[in-house]
Amino acid sequence: MALGAQQRVRATKIRATRPHVALRGPIRPRHTPARAQAVGSAPQPSTTSAPAAALVGRSYVNFEATPDHFQRVIVRLAAAHAGATSAPVSVTSALDSPDLPAPVPAPAQKPWSGVLAGIFGGHRSEDAPVPQDLTVDDGSPLRRCVVMFTATWCGPCSMVYKELQHASGLLTTGLHRPAAILVIDVDEHSQLASQMGIKALPTLLYMGSDTGKPPLFTQGPVSSGFILDMLDRVEGFGGHNLEAKWLKL
Repeated sequence: MALGAQQRVRATKIRATRPHVALRGPIRPRHTPARAQAVGSAPQPSTTSAPAAALVGRSYVNFEATPDHFQRVIVRLAAAHAGATSAPVSVTSALDSPDLPAPVPAPAQKPWSGVLAGIFGGHRSEDAPVPQDLTVDDGSPLRRCVVMFTATWCGPCSMVYKELQHASGLLTTGLHRPAAILVIDVDEHSQLASQMGIKALPTLLYMGSDTGKPPLFTQGPVSSGFILDMLDRVEGFGGHNLEAKWLKL
């Protein structure tokens, strides 16, 4: 018993000689004044200028387009390809110039060959009004455009007309890059339709800014989602060389 008491006294002395360690709370990161200011401040904008390829103009929608409107859009596409900041266009359409060679007609094709691609390209949409802020042609460069050739007696054309209205409404959401949407009546502008080699209705031309590549085209009903997808595709695979054979994807 005496030995046990001595051991307890010795253990008590050892604990008494240990330094006292205070309990600490959770460790939090420390910030120097400079670091704290950097964390709290807003990120500084980049001083590098945007490349010329990123410059695009306003969207343009015209459901009663004429050959002059068509030519203005082509010049705006060419201006984007050249990196210009504006696209001055004469009032007289260059399509009426005798020096301009006639475009190669579109390849013969069944009128409704694009119906399956159009149906499965996106959901059907309801009537949508044309946004008023997209109906002004400001002459700024554009990188993509869709032109629909239609007629009042064409039943499937009315379906695509509504899809174009819906697509024009989606351009105002800010989720899509600017584009031009034109609708040309082949009865009112038969000379342009004949010169472009329109063989079926509705025919949609998807044109990009590249002057060396031909447009892409579809014939038959298509959805608004399909139209927007084609506008994205034409920027990489198509252009506005109307003298070349059109491409169908």
